[in-house]
Amino acid sequence: MGIIVMMSRGAASNTVSAIRAVLGQRLGDGLRALYLYGSLSTGIYQAGQSDVNLLAIIDEDVDLLDIRTILMPVWQEYAPILRKAPLIATETSLNRHLTLNPILAHHLHTNGELLEGQDLLPGPVEIDPLERISRFVTLAIRTSLAVAPSLLSEKKAYEVTGKLKSLYRQYYARPADKKDPPIELLASVQQGLLSELEAYPQFYFDDHEMVDAPPLLNDLRAIYEMGNRLILVFPDLEPESMAERITSVNWPAVADRVAEQYRGIQITTAAELRLMMQFNTSATHYLRSYDHAWGMNPLADIQISPWRVFQDLARYPSELLLSTLPHAYISTADADLAMLVHDLHNKLLNIQLRNELLCRIDQVEVTLPPYPIPGRDEPLSIRIDAIASHLDWWTEYYSSAMLEAREKLPQVTKG
Repeated sequence: MGIIVMMSRGAASNTVSAIRAVLGQRLGDGLRALYLYGSLSTGIYQAGQSDVNLLAIIDEDVDLLDIRTILMPVWQEYAPILRKAPLIATETSLNRHLTLNPILAHHLHTNGELLEGQDLLPGPVEIDPLERISRFVTLAIRTSLAVAPSLLSEKKAYEVTGKLKSLYRQYYARPADKKDPPIELLASVQQGLLSELEAYPQFYFDDHEMVDAPPLLNDLRAIYEMGNRLILVFPDLEPESMAERITSVNWPAVADRVAEQYRGIQITTAAELRLMMQFNTSATHYLRSYDHAWGMNPLADIQISPWRVFQDLARYPSELLLSTLPHAYISTADADLAMLVHDLHNKLLNIQLRNELLCRIDQVEVTLPPYPIPGRDEPLSIRIDAIASHLDWWTEYYSSAMLEAREKLPQVTKG
């Protein structure tokens, strides 16, 4: 096993060297810096499951089409090892992204390895412990879809299992045992998170009014709906009790009962849900994306800082700009680029719709970028550049609103 791991890490290192060489040769001074980060830089890389995480900081004048032309052949050769294309950012877009994502900023400062160019990362970043816990809680809730894989497509179930293993690696700083089923990994992560949350009783929610729980879930406290997913909320149990509860539920039977209406089940506790909404998904709560369907309502009285709402809103287009768009552009064949543009345009429309909803709630004017996306008669590369410009505009818009709101620091309550 040790030999296999060493060979696999060697393959990953060779892949990094190939990307470093081609970017350095083809971009020249246009490559400002190249960093390695993630599991390969922290010693928990797991071949076949871990991504090879790279960050390329490029000059403002470098075109996305040039990046695609340079990296697509490398991707075609090394995709099974890379698993994810490098993040592509300018110094400006990176600094803004790191302001929105302090945990990533801290990780890059602590574990990032400069491979090429000059060090352009900001200085040390102080992390609020709750910021870190809330990130893991959010990932745990999202990957808890693994409790009911029968409700997911085969591709989605595979992706969720992979993300759950990644969560376990990140949280415990060690690879998961290949023999452990997903439900055991989730229970283990939940036990650790709930142990940490014991130091923050302000997030606990105790509604003494007992409700008749659904069959198979006799201690359930609340149910929320988000689209075609169910969010099941358990009481704030002792860490060991919650871990035992997760593994003891007959999840296939629960999935069968809801299969006609829902395409996914997520599980959490009241404290975790409240923490996530306050720190990580504030816009989701503020825009009332969660529908309270049954039981107690631990979200009824939580306070959301406006700057957190804007932070959440800014993170999405920033992630699309630095990660989703470059990965898709580098890995998509020419024949499928029109569909890629269609998908990215739909994501922009979703950002616009959220803005319209936010404006309706707050009674402010609808905001749009000052320039439209070119029509279908324009080259696809021009349209992709325009989409990137729109993502940059939305990120800057919400980032500025976040910084302005953070200076004021008022509290608003949304029920």
